[in-house]
Amino acid sequence: MSLKTNRIKRNMENNGDPNEEPLIVSEKWVVALLRNSGNHKVILREFYAQGYYEAYDLVMTHTERTNTEILWFKEKRNIGYPECNVNFPQLELFCTYCNILCPNTDLIPCVKENCDSHFCSKKCLENHLYLRRQKYYG
Repeated sequence: MSLKTNRIKRNMENNGDPNEEPLIVSEKWVVALLRNSGNHKVILREFYAQGYYEAYDLVMTHTERTNTEILWFKEKRNIGYPECNVNFPQLELFCTYCNILCPNTDLIPCVKENCDSHFCSKKCLENHLYLRRQKYYG
């Protein structure tokens, strides 16, 4: 048995199809952004990317669109103990109620406990709270 045949056989035993591309897993990344306004507010956001170059591309595209600066970005597993257990808001935020992409990074979080929803306006937040009341009391 030749080396090539042996390699194909081992690949087939592990993955099933020797011609199939290996699956690249997305990692969770965290980025620290600095708003260009006078107060220099630091914003932490998380996102998924398959590697450094894809993460860099996502972060650069986001900063160009939102007029922010990158302080740093790294894989979430490499940022340290207290922060690695925290769920940060997503880099690209959608309003939970109206499902539009919100360009600003200051979305209104839901006031209810254990709810991770974010809203583009107070009207969307009020509608969300109304629907929650209908669900539980209606």
